[in-house]
Amino acid sequence: MIPEHKPMNVMKNVKTASLFEQKSMRGWWPCYVEKDGSRVLAGKVEMTLEVLSEKDIEERPAGKGRDEPNMNPKLDMPNRPETSFLWFTNPCKTMKFIVWRRFKWVFIGIIILLIVLLFVAILLYSLPNYISMKIVNPFSPR
Repeated sequence: MIPEHKPMNVMKNVKTASLFEQKSMRGWWPCYVEKDGSRVLAGKVEMTLEVLSEKDIEERPAGKGRDEPNMNPKLDMPNRPETSFLWFTNPCKTMKFIVWRRFKWVFIGIIILLIVLLFVAILLYSLPNYISMKIVNPFSPR
């Protein structure tokens, strides 16, 4: 949750911390924009700052191509959805994840009903022909 904006006069009594004593600090950092000659809070960014000692820098140099990317600091894989739900770019996946999960049994029931109705229609179409053949020639060895 993003903290609410507070006026600058309220922020005078804010507790400060030394990044050199803590070595790392995580928090919401304000981003300001100049608008009509005054600074206006445009948003806040959640960020972690870390101060490394010279020994740490020698052990794990950054930008030298020695480690795999995402090793210092190790970042977790992003938690992204399995698919894009933009229906116009991928309508089949949208149908699968939204419509199919909710109405799966309705679709299966409609398909079974259509198959049964197809068999009944074929029966009603061909039954008069077989009945008339039995009436005309009832003892045929067919």
